[in-house]
Amino acid sequence: MGQQPSKKGKKLARDEDANHLDPPQDAPSDKLNDAAPAISKTVTQKHEDTAGEYSSPRLSRSPANPAPVTIVSSNGDFFNGASDFAIHSMNVTHSTTNITIRDSYEDFEKSNVVIQRLTERGAPEAIHNSAYRAYPPRCHEETRQSMRTDIISWTADPKRLRRMRWYFGPAGVGKSAVAQSAAEELSRLKRLGATFCFSRPGKIDDPDTIIPTLVYQLAMKNARYKRFVTEVLGSDPLILSMDRATQFKDLILDPFRIIAMENKDLQPLVVIIDGLDECRDTKAQCELINLIRGEVERGEDIPLLWMLLSRPEWHLKSVSANVDRPIPCQQIEISVDDDEAQQDVKRLLFHGLTSIRDEYGLPASWPPREQLSLVLKAASGHLGFTSFILRFINDEGDDDGPSARFKLCVRAVSGVGIGAESPNPLELLDSLYREVLSSVPVKQLPHTLRILGFSIVYSDSRLSVRDQATFFDMSLDSFYQYLRRLHSVIDIPKPAQAGESVARFYHASFPDFLRDPARSRNFFLDEGAIHYDVAVRSLSWLEKVHSDDREAFFNITESGNSLNQKLIVPDSAQNPASFAKFTVWKTCRKISDPHVPDLIVALEKFDFTSLLPGDSFLKPRLCHFALFIRWLYPHVGQFVLSEFMWRLISLDQPSHAHKHLITIVNDSESSKAATNKLYLPHRCEDRKEFWAPFMLGDTANELPVKMNFIVGAKTQIYVTMAVSRHN
Repeated sequence: MGQQPSKKGKKLARDEDANHLDPPQDAPSDKLNDAAPAISKTVTQKHEDTAGEYSSPRLSRSPANPAPVTIVSSNGDFFNGASDFAIHSMNVTHSTTNITIRDSYEDFEKSNVVIQRLTERGAPEAIHNSAYRAYPPRCHEETRQSMRTDIISWTADPKRLRRMRWYFGPAGVGKSAVAQSAAEELSRLKRLGATFCFSRPGKIDDPDTIIPTLVYQLAMKNARYKRFVTEVLGSDPLILSMDRATQFKDLILDPFRIIAMENKDLQPLVVIIDGLDECRDTKAQCELINLIRGEVERGEDIPLLWMLLSRPEWHLKSVSANVDRPIPCQQIEISVDDDEAQQDVKRLLFHGLTSIRDEYGLPASWPPREQLSLVLKAASGHLGFTSFILRFINDEGDDDGPSARFKLCVRAVSGVGIGAESPNPLELLDSLYREVLSSVPVKQLPHTLRILGFSIVYSDSRLSVRDQATFFDMSLDSFYQYLRRLHSVIDIPKPAQAGESVARFYHASFPDFLRDPARSRNFFLDEGAIHYDVAVRSLSWLEKVHSDDREAFFNITESGNSLNQKLIVPDSAQNPASFAKFTVWKTCRKISDPHVPDLIVALEKFDFTSLLPGDSFLKPRLCHFALFIRWLYPHVGQFVLSEFMWRLISLDQPSHAHKHLITIVNDSESSKAATNKLYLPHRCEDRKEFWAPFMLGDTANELPVKMNFIVGAKTQIYVTMAVSRHN
């Protein structure tokens, strides 16, 4: 056997096998002078992840006690023949020429601690692909195509005019689906920086979690940024306890400003914030917008793009509409009215129903064409509405089958009602609507529902926002206050446009929801109660308008026959007095029975002498007044003359003549009431049917053509009503 190599020889052999990275300790280098320093640094390996380069440590044999690795070269040169390695941040000393390359375990541990703190202070469940969001909403492959294509183009365009986009749309229209689909596509293209999806039902609504969550994701996507964050939080661990403005500046703005200076060609990362309106603090919502606004206003080429999605809530609209400081962002409405939305709904509905039909083996004629048309009309461009319908029909946990569930959908959208015991096809949409209404303060809710009821039942009134507030004797400020939580379901004009614009519902599904007690529950709007409210307010308005002022409100032309009088109304919105005149007598007839006694009380206080002959305020609606009298008489008999329901009061009972709201009298009474006479002609198809409520059972065999009566409990007007048949 040959001589065993010495320990020194073994060491030298090992070091030579290590590509001679270091010169031997006893050999001076011809590259450096005698004072050449020893170099101590961590060796890192380069890796590629989905977003670019990051550093990972080469761990030591014992993580608890890392050992330095010393590599020597015997040829007298530094790194003779060495290749494929990197040395960063060298610490140079003059005591030795020994070069020690140390492991980066300590830096790795420091980075891990920082990342752990970010996850603890953030909300990982808010990230678009978190396990918490196992089945997130996303766009169907054939819907929102132009919008999704535009988003991708915007992120790739180096000549883009705005680095911030704000998408807004009504509740349930599909904003979150757009955000999810955009995030998934941008992630595939390696352009996604971070996402945060607020969710009020999911309790992901804490504004203090958003910045740590965004910082964590950005650190995972950019190695340089990760080192910045590690250094900043390592030197000042309390930053995450500071206010949001400080965190935004120190952890996002400043690091990316430096990164931008180092690499001006860096591809920007997109930050998506969905459901901003579901953050539980409205002030924090506005603050976040202002932080991003301040960043983009500076005009610096920071490699971040911001994409926000929210409902058009009042406080967010006020920020976006600030003329003194406009937001430098592109605001884009996700509408249900445009042609693409209408076509998308049709495609989504047809595709979904076809899949259900094939899955369950239903006949080719399913669903019936007429019923399909009803559902399609009800959806009317609302993708969220359509998705909820399809999800309900395809509910595998229901024993009824898709055909029965589709019939329930038809009942729900056709206005028939679903019934208290039936499952609700639109429960997911209704829960959104109930959530919106639940945000209205309890003290304001009756006023809010009052406005909603009027807007639904009297949608053709053409009253502007200002006039509607005036009609209900509300200040304009109060009117807006009562609706401030409903901007996600109603398009409410700005105060500057209140005099000429009307409020409108984004989608018919919200009024339908309010009309159905099984769906809206404690937010149900009783149409009879709405009519009562409007009737009482209209009576009040009739008394407010003095005789000398009435002609100023109206322009009336007469053709000699009171039945042919025509009211000329300008195309602009009516004023409250005009609306009251048009609707009061017709509205009274629509009041539900529980509210009739209250209406009778209001009528007893009404000054009927304002309806005297020659007063043009009444003339254009004489036909409605005649029908009102016909409706009123049996109700008066029921609630006022309860002892003799159909009793006619004649001249031989004068003590009762002015006691009741409506009293039928003989012709001879006309001379005693000559000062307050009103002639009321009326034409109808069937005179006998019209007179039936005034008959004394079977005692009157001859049909009268004229009737005299006195209207008014406190103020009376003598009315002669002549009824003729239409020719």
